[in-house]
Amino acid sequence: MSDPQDTAPFPWPRLALALAIGAAGGLFFVAIRAPLPWMLGAMVFTTAAALAGAPLAMHKPLRQVFGAILGVMLGSAFTPQLAGQLPAWGFIALISLFAAGVAGFFGYWIFRTLGRLGPDAAFLAAMPGGINEAAIIAEDTGVDPRPVMLAHAIRILIVILLLAPLFRIFFDAGPSNGGPAFLPAGELTLREAGVLVACAVIGFPLARLLKLPAPVFVGPMVLSAAAHMTGLSHAAPPGWLIALSQVVLGAGLGARFSNLGGHGLIRPAATSVLVASLMAAVSAAAAAGAALVLSLSIPSAILGFAPGGVTEMSLIALAIGADPAFVSALHIIRIGAVIIIAPKLFFAMRDKTT
Repeated sequence: MSDPQDTAPFPWPRLALALAIGAAGGLFFVAIRAPLPWMLGAMVFTTAAALAGAPLAMHKPLRQVFGAILGVMLGSAFTPQLAGQLPAWGFIALISLFAAGVAGFFGYWIFRTLGRLGPDAAFLAAMPGGINEAAIIAEDTGVDPRPVMLAHAIRILIVILLLAPLFRIFFDAGPSNGGPAFLPAGELTLREAGVLVACAVIGFPLARLLKLPAPVFVGPMVLSAAAHMTGLSHAAPPGWLIALSQVVLGAGLGARFSNLGGHGLIRPAATSVLVASLMAAVSAAAAAGAALVLSLSIPSAILGFAPGGVTEMSLIALAIGADPAFVSALHIIRIGAVIIIAPKLFFAMRDKTT
């Protein structure tokens, strides 16, 4: 699967088309009162357009800018009262890691048997997180990266499309005021704006230096969380900027399905849908069990355990009134562990088979 987001020289008309289709999808989902309308609408419309053959692309630096904005926004959900809960979240994250490992094991078996992928490609495709790391390992070791990236993109897409509507049906969870207040641009003071901008500008390179997972999002979120937990800031980016950021994020996810190339990916794509659904079911069952035993919010636990992207799951949490800080923390721990452990297992497996 070629990644149009890294195309150089960059085709600006394809970006403009992706953003236009994404904005139209967002407006449509707002009109039908869908959950998380700007991201889901943009993602659904651009995915459909890409699969229909529309030439779409997303500019990586643009995606990084708006990813940092979303990180700052979600960091504003951290309050001083949350500091005492962080140690307990580590134990819950271990449970989610175990569930992710079980789902990844069965995903590997399915990719090997039904998907007919080689052991290396099947392992990378079944990783419960780390899409960029999996693609880099594939390219560096001579594994075809297309089925690997396709599997991860479908995993994220399936999880997002499943969870947002199901929460509304089973938990009556729709748009809520439970998240941080989105201040209108006129009420955002110059000092508050400076703090938020600093979190975004400094957070990304700092996270890359520290080799944190998803640095463009995690770095600004951690700095924003620190600023809000210490009382340095009480603000969040304005709502119109958050909506725009979600359109860019959703359009970027959909643009990944542009230029899939070749009928040889039909079987891996179908298998990826099956594996993604299995991962979602395993994680949901583990989350529900942990929530009942540990007296957690079931929606928050399901989102924290879900094998989706940290940004997307945190945004859904915010949209339905779940705890985005809890969800973000669990995903950061899970993705970090996957990024650290999975490559070591991959190369150990290769050494034994060669």
